[in-house]
Amino acid sequence: MRVFLLVIFSVVLICCQKQREYEIIENNIDLRNNDYMNSFGIYSLEDENLPSHEEVDSLFKSILPNYNKYNYRNERRSESGYYIESLNTLSGILTPPSISYLQTYGYGLTDSEKQRLQQCKNIYAITTYGGKKDAIKEQKEVYELLLQLAENKKYILVDFGTLEYFNPNSWIQKRIKPFMSKTPNIASQIRIKISQRTETNTCRAVTFGMEKFCLPDITIPDFSCNNKADIKTILELISQKLSENSFISSDSTLSITPKDIRNTHFNSLIKKRLAVDLLNIKLSAIKPIKGDKNNNQYRIDFVNPELINQLLKDNEIQYINHTNEILRLSNEAKKRLPDLKIAFNNHQLIDDFLLVKAPFQHNETKEWMWVEVTKWDNMTIIGKLYNSSNTVEHLKNGVLVSVNQKDIFDYIIKKEDGSFEGNETEKLIRAK
Repeated sequence: MRVFLLVIFSVVLICCQKQREYEIIENNIDLRNNDYMNSFGIYSLEDENLPSHEEVDSLFKSILPNYNKYNYRNERRSESGYYIESLNTLSGILTPPSISYLQTYGYGLTDSEKQRLQQCKNIYAITTYGGKKDAIKEQKEVYELLLQLAENKKYILVDFGTLEYFNPNSWIQKRIKPFMSKTPNIASQIRIKISQRTETNTCRAVTFGMEKFCLPDITIPDFSCNNKADIKTILELISQKLSENSFISSDSTLSITPKDIRNTHFNSLIKKRLAVDLLNIKLSAIKPIKGDKNNNQYRIDFVNPELINQLLKDNEIQYINHTNEILRLSNEAKKRLPDLKIAFNNHQLIDDFLLVKAPFQHNETKEWMWVEVTKWDNMTIIGKLYNSSNTVEHLKNGVLVSVNQKDIFDYIIKKEDGSFEGNETEKLIRAK
């Protein structure tokens, strides 16, 4: 009788344990989509032929033998597979983008490549499909296959998930290398689109490219345009967290602590920048608006909009008044400018982030302001104001300006750990 009761007790205990585990799973929501569909394109800058169907089929058979070949495109599938087509009538997103667009989203492209891309009349398109189980691993494999197609050729690759353009070298830097760490940097594989609403002078930010990892896009619909850099950091952090663990609580709360992020870059970043020990974010499912990707989308709900300013520690970018006492110190910074120019134009800077401090004359006074560089040709630097003027109405954050390299006073770039390098003049002032 004692043995019988022991058996009954053990069975009940196991059942209760399974029930508790089941409830824990049920009390969390997996935000992943069941499947993904993502397309890539290849343009040829010379008269050499685009890849043939036979060449692409052969690569899939040797590199991704478990991929099925499909005969039609517009259907999502959870089974790994691909669809290929050659197109000589280009319209919509298939049309090569303008040179001004490529200045921001054409990574590593030379001026010659940007110009020649405008003349392309054909594109080779590859669409891939898969399920949520191995979505990240499969994207890496597809990236490597595309590199084999493009390596040592005058090709331009486009990721239609993010609408970004690459030559073979920048494809390695931006799409292959982020997967080399133990936990891939998935946030580097997406793009954050920030648009300004002129009627309210506020901004909206939304992710592009999360779908290829079976993840939803995330948006912050209304914030001060002065917070663009911090909003971008928050969205990248959330995107990385979801790529490592896509579950949120049943009350739609996404929690983030340093231990939750395994990728070394973002783990270091969150320790340096997060101003709270535990970041709890509420997410609400919403419909994408025109111009967004056709993907599930969640809005970040801040109970208090000012919370955005409280989430991140000061990033140590200070806007200081300069005096003759420290002018000589800027000469040391100026010596770095030629190397920074090369690194910027070759997309070798972290996040392509480069600020330069330049003078803006107003009446009899000179105001020094930070400019986020978008283009650097010869001695001319074009960029967006990173802060707003205290005295001149039209010099607002985000306004496009042109400055001369010889007038640059100082610089700031990002480091791998999320901190900043440069602004030595300010460091000297603080030390006094």
